[in-house]
Amino acid sequence: MSRLLTISLFLFASISHAAPLYDTVINHGRVIDPLTGLDAIRHVGIKGDRIVSISETPLEAKTSIDASGLIVAPGFIDYHWHCPTQTCYEIGL
Repeated sequence: MSRLLTISLFLFASISHAAPLYDTVINHGRVIDPLTGLDAIRHVGIKGDRIVSISETPLEAKTSIDASGLIVAPGFIDYHWHCPTQTCYEIGL
């Protein structure tokens, strides 16, 4: 009986001190992904420089960002720019 208790306590301690799965999470944000058509409140898990999870339930990490009332979306490329020289107009930029 005491051996079972010792094993149980060891397992509990191991689980409670496990490293978080994510470095950063963004919780409660309105996630919009035009590629998949997702537009809903979700929780985003980030490890390193990669999104590794999008969840319907809140996530935990070392760093947590509350995005309530905000939009979370992939980066967009702003390709609108101005070239102030005549050469740009001549080559059609």
